[in-house]
Amino acid sequence: MTDTKQILYDAFLYLLDVEELEEITVSDIVAQAQVHRNTFYYHFRNLDSLIQGIFLDACSTSIIPSSCITLRSSVNQALDLLRSHEHALSRLQSQEYRGHIEKWMHENLVRHISLYLRRQADYREITDKNILDLAAIIACAVEGCVLHAFHSGEKVTIALDLFLEQCETLLTGAPSLILDRVEARNRQRAFSVL
Repeated sequence: MTDTKQILYDAFLYLLDVEELEEITVSDIVAQAQVHRNTFYYHFRNLDSLIQGIFLDACSTSIIPSSCITLRSSVNQALDLLRSHEHALSRLQSQEYRGHIEKWMHENLVRHISLYLRRQADYREITDKNILDLAAIIACAVEGCVLHAFHSGEKVTIALDLFLEQCETLLTGAPSLILDRVEARNRQRAFSVL
């Protein structure tokens, strides 16, 4: 992603934080970003393509640390864009852009959580499909918490922190227990085939 695109994203998200989406124009964005109007159209066809780009680029540029981290920090890193621009994104979720938010959340959560689970399972005989299935289940629980907060008007960061805090034992212990059971089931199936 270019620096100019990020400047335009930041300008839009700032404006969305203080204005309704319907009130924001390309002129407002370029004025906030302090770039020429042609610069906007060099990168984007229209406002819709800028909004789509925010989520596509946020997913593709999200860096997953190579060190072993907790599931809680994996979730927080996956949702960094949301945590940084909660108010702005909450305005988008009630528009036709809700699908973009949900898709970005799911893909990013599954990527981060899968890597965390793969590290937990490094010595087990666990298939990538098993890892992805478990990651999707955890991701859905997190997404449910976020979407509930959006709908109830609760602050997402507070709801998410509370959810993760309440599930701390489950989030740290359950993946390991489930991975052990999946590995045992896989071995049992392999043994019964023989």
